[in-house]
Amino acid sequence: MRQALIAACCFGLWPFIAKLSDAPNAWVCPIATIGTTAFLWFATRGQIVTAPAPTSFAVLVLLMAGVVNGFGMVNYGEVLSGSLGSLSSLLPIIYIMMLGVAVMGGVLFLGEPLTWTKIAGTIAGALAVFLFSR
Repeated sequence: MRQALIAACCFGLWPFIAKLSDAPNAWVCPIATIGTTAFLWFATRGQIVTAPAPTSFAVLVLLMAGVVNGFGMVNYGEVLSGSLGSLSSLLPIIYIMMLGVAVMGGVLFLGEPLTWTKIAGTIAGALAVFLFSR
């Protein structure tokens, strides 16, 4: 649980830090990605060098995941520009919608059970998105 809270704080905070840069949208996510990669290398002490190589199928799937993530980052960059509305309204919508996508992804792709608490949480999230969009 501690790691989930730390991740939530970091994912919620970095867009505001990035906004302080006043960098053009096209540069925000690529430069942030370089910083992320450098931090991950440091945090894992370069363990990728000693880890077994992934299969070609795994590489293909990860590249597809990267394309989906890239599409999200392009749109995220537009949100960060501030031209679509206030960050304090739009960012919560993104993060809340991620919850619903995560629940449905777990059910559809991983065979996880769809519990009443997950349904209730997703409905509460949808209500929150509605409220933040007002």
